[in-house]
Amino acid sequence: MNSINNSKVFEVLKGFSDQQWRSFGYFIKGPECEFNSRLPLLFDYLNQFKDDKFTHEIASQQVFDAVICKGQYQDKKVRYLLTDLWVALEKFTVSRSAVADPVICSYLLSKSLSEYPSSKAYRSHFNEMVKLRDSAGDSDFYFKQFLSETVHLEEVVSKTGRGSESNANDLNKSLDLFYLSKKLQVLCELYNLQNIVSRNTSSYSLNELTMIIENEGYGKVPVIQIYYRVYKTLSDNENTQHFFVLKELLSDHGTIFQQSELRDLYQYLMNYCIKKINTGEADWLKTLLEIYKTILDNKVIYLDNELSPWDFKNIVVVGLRSGEKSWVYDFIQSRSKEITIAERENAYGYNLAYYHFYTGEYRKAISLLSKIDFTDLYYQLDSRSIILKCYYEMNDHEGLHYFLESFRAYLRRNKVLSDYQRTIYSNLVRFTSNLLRAEGNDKKLQSLKIKVENVKQVADMGWLTSKISNAIG
Repeated sequence: MNSINNSKVFEVLKGFSDQQWRSFGYFIKGPECEFNSRLPLLFDYLNQFKDDKFTHEIASQQVFDAVICKGQYQDKKVRYLLTDLWVALEKFTVSRSAVADPVICSYLLSKSLSEYPSSKAYRSHFNEMVKLRDSAGDSDFYFKQFLSETVHLEEVVSKTGRGSESNANDLNKSLDLFYLSKKLQVLCELYNLQNIVSRNTSSYSLNELTMIIENEGYGKVPVIQIYYRVYKTLSDNENTQHFFVLKELLSDHGTIFQQSELRDLYQYLMNYCIKKINTGEADWLKTLLEIYKTILDNKVIYLDNELSPWDFKNIVVVGLRSGEKSWVYDFIQSRSKEITIAERENAYGYNLAYYHFYTGEYRKAISLLSKIDFTDLYYQLDSRSIILKCYYEMNDHEGLHYFLESFRAYLRRNKVLSDYQRTIYSNLVRFTSNLLRAEGNDKKLQSLKIKVENVKQVADMGWLTSKISNAIG
C-alpha cells in the first residue's frame, strides 16, 4: 500500500515547530479552509505523528479509512485530499510571512483599501506609510516601498485626477534605490563566486553604477554604501581602508538588514581576515576574533537562537591563536549551552580538550577525550589526532607507539570512512611513525619533510611539518 510520507507537504511539515503546528491547526479549522471540510479531520489524524516529525510510515489506506470513509479504497481521493492540504499550507505560509513583514503588510493594506470607493481610510493609512519614506532599509525595503508608491500613484490618477498630488518622484526614487542596492549586492556575489570558480565578472556594470551613485548622491544611502564597500573590499583587497570602512558601516547600520543577510555581510569581513591570515599576516587574527565577538553579542551568528558547533570550534581556534586563552575558556563554559542539543556534548568535550592541548595540559586533554564516546565521525577522527599530538608533545614514545597501532587499526576497520578521510589520517599515522624512527638522523628527516610536502594529503600537515623541522639539528 502506498505511503503518503513522500508527499511534498510533509517536507514542510517536518520542519514545523510545535507553535507553527498549532497555528496551522487553527488556520485549517478557520474560514480560509472551508473549501474542504475534511481538512480539520486530516489535521487531527496527523497530529499523532507530529512528535516524531512524520518519520512513522503513514499508509494511504489508513488516511482513507480515518478521514474519508470506510469501504473500498480509492487512491485518487487521498491524492485530492493531500492536494487540498498543500493549498492550505501555501495559504498559511504566505499569510504568516506577510504578517511578519510590516512593509509588506502596509503595501497589502494600501492595495486593499484603495479598492474601496471611500478614500478616507486609504489616505489615513497612506499618511502613516509616508513616515517610512525617510527610513533606511535593505534593498527589499526599497522594493516594497516602490510597490506601495505604485498603488498610491494609481489611486491618485484613478480617483482624484489631481496631478499636483502625484508621487511619481517618490516612486522613481524607490525604484532607483532598489535597483542600485540590489545590483551592487548581485555584483558582490558574482565577484565572490569568481574567486571560487574562476568566472569573469564585467567591470562595466560597476563603472556605470559608480557614476550614478556619485553623481546623484545615492552614496549616502546606508545599504548602497555598504554593498559598494563590500565590492571594493573584494576587488581592491590590498587597500585595507575599504575593510575598516565596511566594518564601521555594519556597526552603525547593521540593524537595517535581516539577520541572514547581515550574517552574509559579516562573512565578507571574516573571509577578508582569513585571506590575510593565510598569507602570513597573523595580526589579523585579533581582528577576526573581534568580529566573532561582535556577531556573538548581537546574535547575528545564531540560527534559530542556537550556535553552530562548527562556528563554535572556529571561535575557539581563533581565540587561542589570538592569545586570549582565558576568554576562550570562559567562552567554552558559557556558550556551549547554546549549541544545538544533539551536538552539544561532542562539541563541548572536543573543544575543551583542544583548549587543554593548546595550553600544554596534555594529560588533561587525553583524559577528557578518552572518556567521551563521540557520535560524530569528524570528532572521532580529530580527537584521535589530538591524542596522537599529545603523546608526541609529552615525548612519550611508548604511549605514542601503542596509540599509533590503535589508530591504524581503527582506520583499517572503520567501514564508514570516506577514501579521503582514510588517506589523510593514515598518512598522519604513517609519517608520525617515520618521524619517531628518523629522529637524530638529519638526512632521513630532510627526506621525510620533502615526502610529506609532496604527498600533501595529510591531516594536521602544518603540525607535522613543524615537528619534522624542529627535529632537524
